Amino acid sequence: MTTIKASFLRTVGIAAALFAIISIVNGDSKVESTFFSHQIGLPLLPDIPCKLAGKDAWCQIDTGSSMTIVDHRFLPILTPTKNDVAVSDSRGNQFESAMFDAPTLEIESFKVPINHVAVHDLSRFNSFTGMDHSVILGSDALQIGVLLFDFDSDRLAFLKKFEIPINSEWETADLSISHSVPFVHVSIADREYKFLIDTGSNSEIDLSADLFDALVRSDNLREAKGISSPTVTAGGIAEEREGEFVSGTLFGHSLKGIQASTTKGPNKFGMGFLYRYNFAIDFLRREIHFDYRESFKETKIGRVLGLTFAFAKGSPFVYDFMSDDETTSPALAAGLKKGDRIARLGSLKNGGINIESIYLFLVKDSPAEIPFEVIRGDSTIKLTLKPLP
Repeated sequence: MTTIKASFLRTVGIAAALFAIISIVNGDSKVESTFFSHQIGLPLLPDIPCKLAGKDAWCQIDTGSSMTIVDHRFLPILTPTKNDVAVSDSRGNQFESAMFDAPTLEIESFKVPINHVAVHDLSRFNSFTGMDHSVILGSDALQIGVLLFDFDSDRLAFLKKFEIPINSEWETADLSISHSVPFVHVSIADREYKFLIDTGSNSEIDLSADLFDALVRSDNLREAKGISSPTVTAGGIAEEREGEFVSGTLFGHSLKGIQASTTKGPNKFGMGFLYRYNFAIDFLRREIHFDYRESFKETKIGRVLGLTFAFAKGSPFVYDFMSDDETTSPALAAGLKKGDRIARLGSLKNGGINIESIYLFLVKDSPAEIPFEVIRGDSTIKLTLKPLP
């Protein structure tokens, strides 16, 4: 796997760079590089309005489905093709379906190039999501571009081309495409595994039963006894065993503490996990571009250290504590006080202490103890903080 990291400078608004209209010169004419761009929000599953045969409908973007599925209510306006096929969704659910040519599906001004769609009763799926989906847009319809999720701006876009924003910390990793759906590689206990990128699932991480058991046996996963949680996909809902990662990395970031559930389908990342990143699935170049979101870095720092930071004239200060209880706030237990100016945090010194450097220090070093040096009034005080795992 190759990973390319751009330099880190937050002087340019990334969201503005991502969604500015880019023009490609073609002779004397200009062509917009964006197929569509839409505002999204909670729930995390990417639901957007569309038109099917001129009728208003709701469409979910599901990279975990290898083909586009239309609800059976639209059967009267579909044209059957010659062959029936066995269709499987991202959870491994199997069902026989006749294939159909669909009328025009439009998302904003984009006419989706689908013909050979499957028909399925989506009522059960809709009852759990609270939406009235007419279309599950699978990865087969996305092969011509780049699917971009910018959660910091609550935007979903489908682009003809994606370039990493200048002066940003976006990274790139290899992507493999199998049966139209995208996979990435995950390193766990010095072995690599393929994981599906599934925007149609609300779970965090799903593991096959065999891999789940293997990771529990090798102490890379801690099973939560007696706990199960429902996962919703187009194939329905199921109860799974749950666990918590003890080790493993994706894109160089630790999976420690991340929840995992069993699945009868492939290993995969759902939107409950992917929400940590702004990311772009480039089907054309077979790459995934990603940016670990600042809000998640701050959340991790707050949980592990038990405090939040403020910055004045480039210097970090203790702003507040996550808890008034010393047993859940390592910073409070270490003797830190609000207003302390941080001169040293582990191997980081004043001038090099920021949210990014603190986050990388915690993730890469996983320190059992962190020496602090703070300036309080006219005094310099040395303290030791024991972070939470």
